[in-house]
Amino acid sequence: MPDFIVEEIKEALLVMAYGMALTFSYDLLRIIRRIIKHCNVAVSVEDIIFWLFVSYTTLVFIIKIDDGGLRIYFFIGLICGITLYKTVSKFILKKLTELFTIRKKKMDNFILSIVETK
Repeated sequence: MPDFIVEEIKEALLVMAYGMALTFSYDLLRIIRRIIKHCNVAVSVEDIIFWLFVSYTTLVFIIKIDDGGLRIYFFIGLICGITLYKTVSKFILKKLTELFTIRKKKMDNFILSIVETK
């Protein structure tokens, strides 16, 4: 296989992984929102910060991967990565929410025990 095709396949796989990572990072934000209740203003501010971060990192990623050139396989790889993650995210989201909820309860109990001893 020619070298340039191998490079483009590598780039497409990197873009898929990037799409999965972005979707996973938003799921982490959703988990935090499930555990710690937020008002609408806080959710809006978090979303703005998240999407600014995503925009910046995507721009840097495009520049690093393909010298700033947008190619169709970038968008296809991104959509494939997001779709692939979404097929398994319900399970991951549920397990991570349970894990973080247990940790939060333990932390709340620990803080409560410290406060009660004083």
